[in-house]
Amino acid sequence: KNGGAGTIYYYDRSLGKSELIIKNNGISDGYTYSMVGETITVDSLELSTGGDLTVTSGARITTNQTSPLIFNSKLTINNGGEFRAPSVSSISGTGGVITLQSGGTIDLSSLTTLSNITVYNYGQMSLPSFTSMSNLIFENHGIYNHSSDTLNITNNSTWIENGILATIGDSQIVTDITLTGATLEFRNQTQTKVA
Repeated sequence: KNGGAGTIYYYDRSLGKSELIIKNNGISDGYTYSMVGETITVDSLELSTGGDLTVTSGARITTNQTSPLIFNSKLTINNGGEFRAPSVSSISGTGGVITLQSGGTIDLSSLTTLSNITVYNYGQMSLPSFTSMSNLIFENHGIYNHSSDTLNITNNSTWIENGILATIGDSQIVTDITLTGATLEFRNQTQTKVA
């Protein structure tokens, strides 16, 4: 039975640094590493080659890394779960899927660029530094707070579906969207604020 092969935790005592690598040798079979009621802080995190992570209610994982997050698997944050990567400015990888369930928490407060992944937001997602997306599918079924007044979209199709795009409250709205070789499609919007 395949499932979670290659989940490795490194700790370098001399440097006091920790690294969590969740891989599955390219096998994407629905088996995941699930955090249940755990709180883990690491200096580096990698989710790749089919190594999926589910953060369940009461669990929290924090990575303190400033380097790009290597990510081409599935990350699911359930109601009551927390995923925090406050210093990561970019996510590197192809084909990754992030799902934020209602009541889950994700902190990517320094993230400026998302590319080559799919994001399903069913909760409230805040990306205050976010300004650029490329080859991204973003399905918003909750609230997406975007605090910059610009958004640059390059390459392939990107869409924002349902929910609300915009805002720090009503004071900040997206005033400038730049498309470069890309399309942006709004589907079933209940509220879209673009000045």
